[in-house]
Amino acid sequence: MKTRLIFIGSMIVIVASLFVWSTQTTSISNEELRTLGVLVLPERKTTPELSLISHEGLPFTKDSLKEKWSFVFFGYTHCPDICPITIAQIGQAELRLATNAEFDILAKIRPVFISIDSKRDGHEKVAKFIGNTSDRFVGVTGNAQEIKALADFAGIGFKRMGSQTTSSEDEYLIEHRDYIAIFDPEGDLFGYIKPPFETDHLARIFRGLAESNGDFVPVPSSG
Repeated sequence: MKTRLIFIGSMIVIVASLFVWSTQTTSISNEELRTLGVLVLPERKTTPELSLISHEGLPFTKDSLKEKWSFVFFGYTHCPDICPITIAQIGQAELRLATNAEFDILAKIRPVFISIDSKRDGHEKVAKFIGNTSDRFVGVTGNAQEIKALADFAGIGFKRMGSQTTSSEDEYLIEHRDYIAIFDPEGDLFGYIKPPFETDHLARIFRGLAESNGDFVPVPSSG
């Protein structure tokens, strides 16, 4: 009997949470963006032309970032913690929207993983890395110099670190900034989402920006 009551109580909490989520307004304010950890750039930055490769082995260009809000995380498949966790969190945020049948929102967003480890991350390895998240995820790799140029443009610094346990040239870590870069439907850099990331917060950001026209006043950074 006690177990049954606990189960019923848990179901009530879940249903109540979904109700609150479904009745939440789609619009999002500057203040809410700031609260959710979003930094809006003073001006959109025009993305340079790209010549990269998608996880499907197809060309990935600037046009590949257009028509949807793109949420881009720069990382690498050998990353021991931050990268797989962040990719999973983005996938969970998508699942939250899908659970609430907000397929119109999902159609307006594009999660992207760009590998900063061209030496070890071919498109097939990148495809496997994002394979357990969602079929909307786009993985990207390519020439090391072009990846570096795009990361620099997006303000995502990274640095290869030597391994402490082996002398192998193929075993190393990469230190990198763990922001999620936001590109608008024109394919230009809009801003960033700062960590820590939470599923509900990410889903709210996805939802709010997808339903907006992108006219936001830059939010001052708190550091």
